[in-house]
Amino acid sequence: ALAAGGTVPPRVQHGDLWPANVLRSGEDFMVLDFEVFGEVHVPLFDVFHLLRSCLMQRIRPENSRPLLALLEGPGPDAGIWRAIVGEEAARDELSRDQTVGAFVFYLAEMTATIRRREGPEAYWGPYWRCLDLEVPAWEAAECVLCRDGKSGPAVKPGSRPGLA
Repeated sequence: ALAAGGTVPPRVQHGDLWPANVLRSGEDFMVLDFEVFGEVHVPLFDVFHLLRSCLMQRIRPENSRPLLALLEGPGPDAGIWRAIVGEEAARDELSRDQTVGAFVFYLAEMTATIRRREGPEAYWGPYWRCLDLEVPAWEAAECVLCRDGKSGPAVKPGSRPGLA
């Protein structure tokens, strides 16, 4: 998926954008914690992290399913995710393949970061399990992440995305 996406235009990211790092005062929002600001330049990284964090905070652990399984369904969460990612990808002029590649990078980067910090599997495992899916699930991810069907498949049949 990363190779299919080719190069993407660099976009400076906050790097740790999640609800605990956003304060609201009336109609104003303030972003906090700039410890890793600018270390990530892959478009959509902050979008994926904020959306995933919001989604996971709303779901009770006993109802938890892999992220892609949640986003494949017809529910409101999947529709909102697709709309936001689609809008932001269009704003950055990213192709479908680039959007999927950015998502794969996000999952790999989060797995590696949490493991480097020696975090428990309960923290890094959900990201890793998304990366360790069979090809049909990655083909479904293209529909989950992108709203148009103009680009070809991000993963070639018979290949499997990973962290190699």
